[in-house]
Amino acid sequence: MLDWLDEDDIVHFILETVAKLDLSAFERKV
Repeated sequence: MLDWLDEDDIVHFILETVAKLDLSAFERKV
């Protein structure tokens, strides 16, 4: 399913997802 994505796009997608998860966890703590 991700075969059409470039490696940079995959890395960007992962970083974006991790950033959102970290932000959500931070908001829950506060």
